[in-house]
This record gives sequence, structure tokens and C-alpha cells, in this order.
Amino acid sequence: MVALNLVSCSVIKLTKQIKPQATDWVQYGGSHLRTNYSKIELTPPLVPVWEYDAEAGFGPYSVTASDSILFVGNLRGDLHLVDIQSGKKIKKQKFGTAIPGAVALTTGAAYIALLNNSKTLGKFDLLNGKFEWTINAGQIETAPLLYGNQVFVASLEGKLSAINARTGILNWEFVSAKKNVKPMRSAPATDGNIVVVGSDDGTLYAVDIDNGNLKWKFKTDKSIFSSPSIVGNAVVFGSLDGYYYCVDITDGNLIWKKNFSAPIFSSQAVSDSFVYAGSSDGMLRCLDITDGREKWSFKAHSNFYAAPIISGNILYIGSLDKKLYAIDIHTGNLVWSYLMRGRIKSSPVIWGGYLFVLTDNQIVTAFVESIKELK
Repeated sequence: MVALNLVSCSVIKLTKQIKPQATDWVQYGGSHLRTNYSKIELTPPLVPVWEYDAEAGFGPYSVTASDSILFVGNLRGDLHLVDIQSGKKIKKQKFGTAIPGAVALTTGAAYIALLNNSKTLGKFDLLNGKFEWTINAGQIETAPLLYGNQVFVASLEGKLSAINARTGILNWEFVSAKKNVKPMRSAPATDGNIVVVGSDDGTLYAVDIDNGNLKWKFKTDKSIFSSPSIVGNAVVFGSLDGYYYCVDITDGNLIWKKNFSAPIFSSQAVSDSFVYAGSSDGMLRCLDITDGREKWSFKAHSNFYAAPIISGNILYIGSLDKKLYAIDIHTGNLVWSYLMRGRIKSSPVIWGGYLFVLTDNQIVTAFVESIKELK
């Protein structure tokens, strides 16, 4: 394994235009449904092949990847572009304030959300190294959602905003309350008709994607920090009240709920049939998507703070106990684990045969299958 350090600051100007493909990880959760499901199968054991020092910590929303480039934002406001094959820096640019969420990628550009800035969202041209547009969409602590010709962001001011992805013009804005508005720390998701997002007021809001009108809302007893995922007609999410919920996306009616008996900060990974969700007591559970019945559970030595990722028959998840776990999705049995040098507070991401793990010692580690590494 080769450790690589940054040398000097530069301005991002790529020599070729990125063109995202179907297997690329272009936004948090892998798609607008936020399912954390990868089409690429990585079979453990894995081995680390490089480390990259990002010089600052990360939010829970991790990284994105396209065209052999890993896009790494940090809480100091730097965006690092890393060559996936070598682990070497391609470019780095300082944006001045924290980048708490994964950037969203489209052809030739990245949508970047910033915290504590007068302009908190922008479309950044990766060829010219300039913003095509910027807008103040409130203070953003989550990842932007890209769908069709719109980009959506939730803010600490309790607003969900829809912005024209090409022009940067505000299409609509939904405010969760008229007074005593609570922050939104949950990343929005959409099925193409409805946008759903959680709030610190304990409510999951669903609004019309075209005009931002409220369609329905579902109330829990405490804040919703986790980001919802959508599968079929179901929206799944956890709450700090210790319950895990599944509601109907068409009307917000409760389908089922499961008592985890511990606050749920992290988001989930979802297949067509099962939900995989961790909680603050270090329990990882597999639930049937139809009725919430528990198929299996797995206990780690510390909290789960970020979502897992599904890869074939394996679920990869990191914990604050510094371990990366590979769990059999059918049985819940531990297949393999790896002790990192820092706590894992961000979701792992898979691209092109690599698995990326971010740790709170500011390091990105790339893993590959051990058989491939030996070849």
C-alpha cells in the first residue's frame, strides 16, 4: 500500500470532459433514490492499494466518482480530484468553506454545496475551472440531489429548494414551518414525482417535484437526521426516537415501523426486498421491506454513523470502532473485516472494482479484491 500526500494547491481545470456512465457513483446514495446499492460486485477479502491524505475531515455523505476520478470534498472547503488507479492527486481547489456533502456530477460539471458562505450552491465547470452559476440556497449541511433538469438542496433554515440545473434560477422553495423553523440535515430523495426530506422537527416532508407544494407529512417523535431511501412505493428512514419507519410515498401512510431501541443517525442501504440499517448502539439490522420483520442482526463494537453499501451478496459498512465490515446479506454473518487507522463516519463508495473508505484521520483508503491485487 502506498501512502500519498498532497504537495501544492492548484485550480481545477481538467483537460477532458467527464461523461458519467450508468455504473458511476454520481451523487450521494448512488442515485436519486438514495438506495446505496452498487451494480459492481466486490468479493472479500479486500486489500488496501493506496491511501490519500485529504488534509481535513469529512461529512457523512462521502465521495463521488466518474471517469476514473474520485471527487473528495472536505470540511475545510477543499475539493480534491484523485486518480482512482494510482491514488495520486489530479487537482485540488479551495472553496473557502466546508463541503459537507458529496458533490453531484453531470457531464463536464459538478454541483457543489457549501456551508457558511454567501453563495451556498453552484455549478462548477470542470474544464474552465469556474462556476457557471451560484445561488444562496441557505446554509447546506447535506448533499445536493440531482434529477432531470433540477438540483435540490435542504438547508439549516428549514428550506427545501429546487434550482434549474442549467441556469441556476430558483424554481421553487418549500419552507417547513411559518415560525420556529427547524434545520434540515437530511439529504433529499425523489422518485421523479415527489421529493422527500427529513427535518429536525421530527417530520418527513413530501413535496411535488414540479412546484414544491406539500403533498403530505409524516411525524416522528424526534429529529430525523438520516436521509430517506425510496424503493417502489415505499420510503424508508430512521429517527432519533429509536424507530425505523416505512411509509407509502403516495400518501404518507405508515406501512410499518420497527423499534430499534436506540437513536438512528445513519441512513440505510436498500435492495428490492430488504432494508439494511444501523443504529447508535452498534446494531445492524436486515428488515423485510414489505412488513418490517427482522431477518437478522449484527453487532459491532461502536456506533454506526453512516449508511452501508450493497455489493452483490455483501454489505460493506464502517463503524466508529474503526472497522470496515463485510456482511453476508442473506445470513448477517461476518465474512471479513479490516481495522482502519481512524473511525469511519462516512458511507463507503464503490467504483470500477475499487471500494473507498473515508476515516476521521483525514484519509481516503482504496481497496480492491485480493485476487486482483495479486495479479
